Amino acid sequence: IFNCESDIPSYMGGVTYAQIKRMSNEDQKIFDMQIEVFAYWKLLKKRYIDNIIQSTCAELVDASINKFMRESLLRIILQKNDTEMTSLLSHNDSFLQERLRIVYRLQNLKEALQLIEDQEKKHTRDLV
Repeated sequence: IFNCESDIPSYMGGVTYAQIKRMSNEDQKIFDMQIEVFAYWKLLKKRYIDNIIQSTCAELVDASINKFMRESLLRIILQKNDTEMTSLLSHNDSFLQERLRIVYRLQNLKEALQLIEDQEKKHTRDLV
C-alpha cells in the first residue's frame, strides 16, 4: 500500500492532486479522512510490531526475573502502610482523560470509515 519511492502514494488509488482539487468539498473531506485512516493503519502496524516485541520480552525476560524477585517485592509491599498502598493502587485522572480522548478518536475513525464505505458504494452504483 505504501510505496515510499513514488510521488503519489499508492493508497490514493491513482487519483492525482489536480483531480482532488476538482472534487467537491465533501468528497475532498472524505478523501482526507481516507488518508487519515491509511496513516492510522501505517502507525498501527508499527505499534503492533512493538507490542509483539514487548510481549516477547515480558514472557521470556521479565517472567524469569520476576520469579527471583517475587519474594523481595513481597517483603517491600508488606512494609507499606495503608495510606501508601492506597496511593499506589488508586487511578490517575490523566489516564482517564487519555482513555476518553482515545475512545472519542476511535469513534471518529469508525465514522470516517463508514463514510468512505458509503461513498465507495455510491460511486460503484453511479458507475453501473
